[in-house]
Amino acid sequence: MALSTSILDGGQFELAATWDTSTAPGSGDTFLISDGDTVIYDSEVSNGDGFGDSTIDGVLEHSAPMNMNGRLYLRKGGLHQKPGSEILFKGTTGDTHGIFMYGNTGDGA
Repeated sequence: MALSTSILDGGQFELAATWDTSTAPGSGDTFLISDGDTVIYDSEVSNGDGFGDSTIDGVLEHSAPMNMNGRLYLRKGGLHQKPGSEILFKGTTGDTHGIFMYGNTGDGA
């Protein structure tokens, strides 16, 4: 399991150049979209059981099915859903998976 952080103002989700690890996130990996970055997720990424807990401080433009096996935190950033957008959360009944929003106070913090 690896953490990939977006760099260079973002880019296409599936491209290695978008991430500091020089590889796109895969099954079980987590990702962080940095403040000020926009990452475009417009083609389904084959990621098995899904991505682990991940954070959006920038913007995720989303228009393809995405599998998650953890939490998706929206802090400073946003999730721009377009036609074709679908986020599927996997887990057992005891898991607390879903979209969690916090830190959006409107004061730029």
